[in-house]
Amino acid sequence: MLRHCARDSAGALRRNTYSLLPLAIYLFVLGTCLWKETASPCIAAHKATHTGHFWGLTSRVRSRRNSRPSSIGTTDARRYAGRMSELSQDQPVLVVFCRRPTPGAGKQRLAAGIGSDAAADIAALLLGAALEDAARWPGPVVLSPSEEGDAEWAATLLDRPVQVIAQPAGNLGERLQSVDRRVRERHQAAVVFIGSDAPALGEPDYAAARSALMHHDVVLAPAIDGGVTLMAARRAWPALADLPWSSDQLYTALSKRCTTHGLRVASLRLSYDVDLAADLQRLCRDLHADQRPARRILYHKLCSLGYSPLQTGQQRNDHECGNQHL
Repeated sequence: MLRHCARDSAGALRRNTYSLLPLAIYLFVLGTCLWKETASPCIAAHKATHTGHFWGLTSRVRSRRNSRPSSIGTTDARRYAGRMSELSQDQPVLVVFCRRPTPGAGKQRLAAGIGSDAAADIAALLLGAALEDAARWPGPVVLSPSEEGDAEWAATLLDRPVQVIAQPAGNLGERLQSVDRRVRERHQAAVVFIGSDAPALGEPDYAAARSALMHHDVVLAPAIDGGVTLMAARRAWPALADLPWSSDQLYTALSKRCTTHGLRVASLRLSYDVDLAADLQRLCRDLHADQRPARRILYHKLCSLGYSPLQTGQQRNDHECGNQHL
């Protein structure tokens, strides 16, 4: 009798086990799917951060799955791309005002001191320094050539996505205002303007500008000659056309115009742009220890022209400057 009872109990146990097996399999599959749904975005983002090639990562995963469709991978890629786009949009836009270096065009005051060909060479190297900074800018970049016909040329200057907006006719204030308006039609972030002739600016200056824009409406970098080497704003500028551009009163007038319109203005450290032959001596000294590649090339060019990192009037240091030609 006990033997029959044991046999009946074992049979009932097997029947119950078999009836619960589909439920157990279902719960296992459901748990696996939920884990993938929550963990996959984190794993993918982590790998993308360390490899820098999210789209390549997605392709390799798909190939290892023998071309099986992966809706989770596609969703993750879209989420990641969306997050990156949002982060980029939060960063200020850098606008580089530039002119195509050509002998006899632009830098006329510099050419008066060192000749048109040498001035064109320096202008090209100054532009290279500005592009070096633009290449490392964390947000969107706009290149703004002085001539409409140079738009295609400007589009080839950087190995990163850029928007090209040619400058219209008018004085510098009118051109800045027009380009600023077009940039803001596409971007909601702050806009930072620089020229292509202030290579003394560096990452600490750009970082300071981005930081100041978090608490101020306008950020200006005053120049030694009374102008500005950087101007940035979180919103559209007040009228700029009637300001004393190319004068030693520009920084004062621009700052006053902004405060008059209720804008909070922050000023960065004093800097300078390169307009005259006398500026090259100061630039040579400042670039003496600068290790940024474009600045090294510019420094060696200045040395080849006879400038020295030593103080004006001292004997040229041949060990530093002699026989260093491009």
